[in-house]
Amino acid sequence: MNLKISLLPLTLFFYSFLQAQDKVSLNNQDGIHVSYELTKLNEGSNKDTYLAVIKAENKNDYDVFYGIPLVKQANGTTSISILENKLFAQSSVRNSTGLFGDNINLTGHETKLFTNDNKILYTIPKGEFITSEKEFKVKKGVKPILTNTFLMSLKSIDNFDVALNEATVNGDWTSNCGNIQMALTIGKNERGETVIQQLINGKQNLWKKATSNTFEKVNDINAKLSYNKQNNSFNYSTTDGVSCMWTKK
Repeated sequence: MNLKISLLPLTLFFYSFLQAQDKVSLNNQDGIHVSYELTKLNEGSNKDTYLAVIKAENKNDYDVFYGIPLVKQANGTTSISILENKLFAQSSVRNSTGLFGDNINLTGHETKLFTNDNKILYTIPKGEFITSEKEFKVKKGVKPILTNTFLMSLKSIDNFDVALNEATVNGDWTSNCGNIQMALTIGKNERGETVIQQLINGKQNLWKKATSNTFEKVNDINAKLSYNKQNNSFNYSTTDGVSCMWTKK
């Protein structure tokens, strides 16, 4: 019984030793607020070891995006260059003892959205966090100094010219009108026009591109598809008032 009592102060000391400090704000841009928390992991004879957790919070009432350029490969496909930086921000420990310093990278979530100027979009959803962490060392007794640099402008989806392509369109879709299942495929017809082929219950419909974000049903001027780049969906509507949302599975 006495042994348990004597161990209790040591246990409490251990947990308080590893306890993270209060959240410290670094900077903000375009509604993205970056902060950090530090936890001291170890006290050495010459150096102290810390864990830094960086958090970037989207405080906008909308998702924000940034674009990373794509490069064309020899086989005709496009991809992100291995030299391309996908970060939107980078935090640094200014006084770490690492040979090349200690950087903590912040990268958004990759989407399936592409732009007409050949970029792939990354996003930070509204109200959500992007986090990254790293262990580092500083001289014994020295307080770590952290800074953050934004590398990209972060904007709403309306600021991007989102392209409709195979990655965006091709695949299985569902309509919220009767939970109808269908398959969509985008391509070019014999005249070079952009069309979407809709396969539903064994029946094929064709939709021809009318504007950058709208399609008209071939042989039926009363039906229209409108692309919603906010959530990668289509709105199906007819002149007699029918309106349905198509979402990709």
